[in-house]
Amino acid sequence: QGSAELDSVARTTIDNQIAFLNKYPRWYAKMQGFDDDPGGDAAMVALSQKRADAVMRYMIAGGIDPGRLWAKGYGKERVVCNRDERSCKVQNRRVIVNLQTARDPTM
Repeated sequence: QGSAELDSVARTTIDNQIAFLNKYPRWYAKMQGFDDDPGGDAAMVALSQKRADAVMRYMIAGGIDPGRLWAKGYGKERVVCNRDERSCKVQNRRVIVNLQTARDPTM
């Protein structure tokens, strides 16, 4: 909660994504950050952006060309679980990596 730090599970998952992107250099990846932490909408967007940026930085450190990557934080948009239990809220604190065949022109 309240963090953009990557844990070991996240790093292992991203390592697999880095391997894929290295194998298929024509793919681009958009990191989409989401959040469901306490605080206002602006704070959630900012934290979700930090989470997406952390994934992108890790991929760049893993050898992926920065021109193939971009990140956007969406805050509380697109929740996957809409209950107050902690086990539900942690599902909403995530970064999704979307593969695309071209760079998003709006980013």
